[in-house]
Amino acid sequence: MPDVTFTDTITVLLVESEITDDQFFYAQASFEVTAPISAWLDHADSGFEYVDYEPDDPFFYLDAFDGVPDAPSNPQWYLLRGSLETLSEMGWEAYTALLDADVDHSIARSVLPSNFMVTRIVKASGVTLLRFIDKHRTYRPGSEVAIIAQGYAAHLAEVSPKFLNRNHQ
Repeated sequence: MPDVTFTDTITVLLVESEITDDQFFYAQASFEVTAPISAWLDHADSGFEYVDYEPDDPFFYLDAFDGVPDAPSNPQWYLLRGSLETLSEMGWEAYTALLDADVDHSIARSVLPSNFMVTRIVKASGVTLLRFIDKHRTYRPGSEVAIIAQGYAAHLAEVSPKFLNRNHQ
């Protein structure tokens, strides 16, 4: 079985932005976001554009469960990690077998578990970002989508605090 790599880090990096208080509705920002597949479902909302990359490394998310009231105890943690490692290794092995059989990566990806890390370039207007932030502004440990929303909110706080503050007072 292949060795897989785990991380507990989700990244939202600004690539470029045209958004300002005066150019909020139509100007766009681009981000490089690396997050588990499960966190990408809400980017299907209208207004988001993204470029998907074919994965080349077995890279998977494993939440640290910091601050989670019912976080696993040490024995539970080892059972959980062992299970996730097994699922991740088996998923990666199935994925690469499908690629070897010339199945397109976007279809082969369906065999990967939901903790598989995907990097995308995400492009959206200030309004789209604000709608996403409003939907996910309450951080709950284990909520990977909220971590992405915090990354978008940090950018809007810098370039367009007028709109961000109006909605989060």
